[in-house]
Amino acid sequence: MDKQTQNQKKIVIGFCRRKTGKGSNNITKCECMDFVEATHRNQVYPLLYCRMETMGNLDTARLKNAIHLSSKIVPEVLYSYDFRRGCFVNQGFTADHTVIIKQYDLVEADLVEALRWDLSQRPQLRITIYREERKDTVLIGMSHILTDGNGFIQYLYLLASLYNGKSPAVHLQNKREIAPLLKNIHVQPPTVQTRRGRYTAVPPLRPVSNGKNYFWLNCSITSDDLTALQAKAKKCGVSLNDVFMTAYVRVIARLQHINKVVSCSLAGTFRLPPDFQLTISTFRDVCTFNCTLAGSTGDDIIGQQILEQVKSELLAWLTE
Repeated sequence: MDKQTQNQKKIVIGFCRRKTGKGSNNITKCECMDFVEATHRNQVYPLLYCRMETMGNLDTARLKNAIHLSSKIVPEVLYSYDFRRGCFVNQGFTADHTVIIKQYDLVEADLVEALRWDLSQRPQLRITIYREERKDTVLIGMSHILTDGNGFIQYLYLLASLYNGKSPAVHLQNKREIAPLLKNIHVQPPTVQTRRGRYTAVPPLRPVSNGKNYFWLNCSITSDDLTALQAKAKKCGVSLNDVFMTAYVRVIARLQHINKVVSCSLAGTFRLPPDFQLTISTFRDVCTFNCTLAGSTGDDIIGQQILEQVKSELLAWLTE
């Protein structure tokens, strides 16, 4: 093979590698589960959220530096997502593109902007800070294509650690492969309940509407009640997640006037009507239920009632 032919071959191979993402540090290929969130983006836009309030104001420079350091471990937080090719692409975004500071009195007007952005044109991370004189309301959003709920929590811990000046563990890596999760999973034949459930029509929890309002609703279980729930769950040999799911399913069953509820799934983005979602989190031994809805005025009342009933169900269980 002559020198000219060799050079032409190198050019062709280089072109193909750039197109497929091989041999490039500017593209990260997707894992198979990423496509699930990406494919359903028109129905459920793939975003996860964390909302917090701080005493005093965050140090914006430290926050941006923490994001920069975290991108050394999880570079995709600063990448956009190419929905056509199915990959994360480095477009040169920095931490400055992820942090937005607003005045607190604009929180409602700007909530839609903070909660929804184009993942194909912007980074996979967005932190909006609504600033008051001695307090910040912080809304952290992250791409559900990039991570699931557990990974989101892990990233928040990493970001908090870096913000506080701590160094990450040696050789810390972001592993997104699905193979370890599938290792011990064995597919079983469908149960009788599953087969029957396919033919069961259950009305939605919320009526269909065309509303575009966004609601962030919550109710909390105190530290003492959470401790009591943990103790009783341990005594019964079940996890706290089992208890939460059971309470949620029982409320659904009661509201829908049905007896086999057989399945229930959770997600992490704002649900369009008539969908409904319950998200549960704990912080400093206080348990909080959230539901994130997009809809019309009045949907927030329905959602809040559901949250309160789930809480009541759990507390009633303590006295049985």
